[in-house]
Amino acid sequence: MKLAAAAIAVLLVAGCGGGEPDVDWSQIPSNQQVAIRDAVEAGNCQRMQTVFDSSSDADVLAYLDWHMKDAGCY
Repeated sequence: MKLAAAAIAVLLVAGCGGGEPDVDWSQIPSNQQVAIRDAVEAGNCQRMQTVFDSSSDADVLAYLDWHMKDAGCY
């Protein structure tokens, strides 16, 4: 149920259009921040999907979803 709620939040945020979603990085563990940054900077779809699948933060999910779309992952 928690994952379904997060997925709905991603769809709602992503569907609003606009630029890169905001993330309160102070709430995200530093090791996860590094994994996100490295995957996004590399434009690596598989790594972004792996980080997406391991996250439960709606803002991070929206951020990764935006970057995966931007990178042409889907």
